Amino acid sequence: MSKQEGKQFKGFLQQFSSVKAPTVFGETSTSIGVSRSPETERKILENGTLPDYIRHGLDILVVGINPGFFSAKARHYYAGPGNHFWKCLYQSKLIPEPITWENDFRLLKWNIGLTNICERATRGQDDLSKQEISEGARILRKKIEEFSPKVVVFNGKGIYEIFIGSKVKHLGRQDSFIPGIEIFVVPSSSPRSASYPRAEDKVTLSNSVLYRSKKIRRSY
Repeated sequence: MSKQEGKQFKGFLQQFSSVKAPTVFGETSTSIGVSRSPETERKILENGTLPDYIRHGLDILVVGINPGFFSAKARHYYAGPGNHFWKCLYQSKLIPEPITWENDFRLLKWNIGLTNICERATRGQDDLSKQEISEGARILRKKIEEFSPKVVVFNGKGIYEIFIGSKVKHLGRQDSFIPGIEIFVVPSSSPRSASYPRAEDKVTLSNSVLYRSKKIRRSY
């Protein structure tokens, strides 16, 4: 390549280095996840209520705290990046095939239900008021009494502590607050769980916990 051609090629490359990235309104990718305008986020959270997947005759009812941003946006449970819920569910052999949040409704086919303590979607659970949590806990208890699942599993120690309003000493089986229904607490499926950061750790513990229940049976 001649010197003249080299200069021309260098100039050709420089035109791209000076081009600014296009402005994208709403969501834009970043190295740490997703940034969004306050207005976009507000609208997503306002319309992010998820349906209860619950009916009579469930083997397991899984309880979360409330929809986060990604679940609110997707309108599906546990849709956040890196959430271990769906991977753990399959690896625990509680469902016969792997599924993702896009097919959360299919869990009813295997007698597994999903619900949250609070309906309102927020950026984080700290955004929930004490009144919301108290009312949500009251409504959840009524749901459990009405539909009477064999086992209720709280997805995270902190979630169960929020529900009962006191500290929990250990994971696993808890004292039942409704006769005939077993209560379990398993590690949070959140990837931010400091004690159990890997899905494999959660699967191992969840298996040892849930298999103590004689009420959990395979529905496939």
